[in-house]
Amino acid sequence: MLISVEGLDSVGKSSLVESIFKELQMPIISNPIKSMLELNSSQANKIKETIYGKYSSNVQAMYYLLGYLGTLEDGKKYDYIFDRVFLSTYYFSYCN
Repeated sequence: MLISVEGLDSVGKSSLVESIFKELQMPIISNPIKSMLELNSSQANKIKETIYGKYSSNVQAMYYLLGYLGTLEDGKKYDYIFDRVFLSTYYFSYCN
């Protein structure tokens, strides 16, 4: 099962995700590329800084898409809760 929670900032997505987690005990994915590549926080931040420092918003969005697609593949075998997924990430990357 895959549950995806989308929405604007400060509307309660993370609170909803936490409530779902408490009820269903499903893992929460809020940084799919980090999860997919099994990176620690320092490694994930370095990659993100490089992507955001050198590349366009389209490349930035594709960076997130790669993580989401990998996690969706895993989602065929495992249950996950996504806290903000690709569409909102792409929108906010593209519009900024």
